[in-house]
Amino acid sequence: MRKTLALVSNLIIIILEVISFAILITRKGGITVGVLVYYTRLSNLLALIAGIFVVIFIFRNKEGELPKWLSLLRFITTIMLFVTFLISLFVLTPAVGSFYKMMIENQLKFHHLLCPLLSIVSFIFFEKGGRLSVKDNFLATMPTLIYGIIMLILNGARVLDGPYPFLRVYNQPVWATVLWIAGIYLGTFLLGLILRLLRKAVNR
Repeated sequence: MRKTLALVSNLIIIILEVISFAILITRKGGITVGVLVYYTRLSNLLALIAGIFVVIFIFRNKEGELPKWLSLLRFITTIMLFVTFLISLFVLTPAVGSFYKMMIENQLKFHHLLCPLLSIVSFIFFEKGGRLSVKDNFLATMPTLIYGIIMLILNGARVLDGPYPFLRVYNQPVWATVLWIAGIYLGTFLLGLILRLLRKAVNR
């Protein structure tokens, strides 16, 4: 049953991601650099790729237990989507002043809400795989840390502006930038810890 649920949930993630990126590309008039600079879009693109790997693996293996590398990939994508969901809900929504515009409108209903929640549920309750360690927890935070560093450098060099308010280094004091980055990294690690412990509890 769990194998079937993992298969179905990842198929749904794939479908929703394809629809969301089709909407996004249509609205933007094609694939541009601006389409890929957002953490949200990168996390959802990675979730699409991971979902495809999961579906292929389950179809080819009767037991349906994911190998360690694929469990780690799903761990990384789920953490990133979890970060996306929380920042969208608690940081960007208040900044915009509209839950609808940030969580429901256009492709955002998929990128900010549905895909993150479905990924979390699937990872914790449906997907069986190799045991994840504290080391894996640190590894899973690396994409978020690397993204933040690259975006800060590009903002500092005035190549980019944002795309998120807390990355605009010239619009805030240095201490605010440091606190934001440290807070997001620590939060990412804690979210990974929560996901890993919940998955471990379910798999007992």
